[in-house]
Amino acid sequence: MKTIESLLISKGDLDRIYVGRLKLFLWRSLHNSVNVMNPLYPDFEERQIRSGVLRVADVETIANSNGMEMVLSKLGKGTSLFDRHGAFGERNWTYFEIPEGTEIPSGLIITKDSYNKRFNATHYSISPNYDMPKIKFLMLLDQLAKNADVQKKQSSHG
Repeated sequence: MKTIESLLISKGDLDRIYVGRLKLFLWRSLHNSVNVMNPLYPDFEERQIRSGVLRVADVETIANSNGMEMVLSKLGKGTSLFDRHGAFGERNWTYFEIPEGTEIPSGLIITKDSYNKRFNATHYSISPNYDMPKIKFLMLLDQLAKNADVQKKQSSHG
């Protein structure tokens, strides 16, 4: 099975791979105008971010031969994260923290993508490590959000 992890290993890009326990703090930026069930869910469809400006979907989905919606595993495609709180400012944004030590569920991978000068932060992505049913991807993101909350509570009491 092809995975993002095996692709990065084959390229020698081991420093871009985060599986198992997270070794740094990351933040998901959420605009106050957007309501989501889980702050870690990506955009599955393109959306208008302002008049005449469309934002492409964060992930690509297809229907398999049985009609099941699948999320394709692609490097750099997934839920966006930054390694700095407040990357977009504080006025219209909230931030969901994934603290160091958070367990990343098997099937997900967090990859270090690139440094963004505009935001003075490095961009990371939460992606399916391999093509998987959308329902499974959502379930794994739900588990990651729970794991982050547990880690936050442990860190604040530890």
